[in-house]
Amino acid sequence: MKTISKYETKREEVKAKKRNAKLYPIYKMFSWDLLFFYSTQYLFLTQIKGISAGDILKFVLVLDYMKTRVGLKPEQYDKKDIELE
Repeated sequence: MKTISKYETKREEVKAKKRNAKLYPIYKMFSWDLLFFYSTQYLFLTQIKGISAGDILKFVLVLDYMKTRVGLKPEQYDKKDIELE
């Protein structure tokens, strides 16, 4: 079975793979940084502020709901000028 490539030439495919290999360390850096940030934030809220894990979960769920219902819709992500009013 033959696979369909989105690249017209082998050279374009190799170039895209090299670009991906260059961007991968940056991606890993940001993803690990976010994991560290969220775990530190969770520990701060539970240990220092005394907020229970259940309350944090409820707060995150409410924020996620607001983000999906009130925030930008996926079809609006690419629009440059979004009116807030």
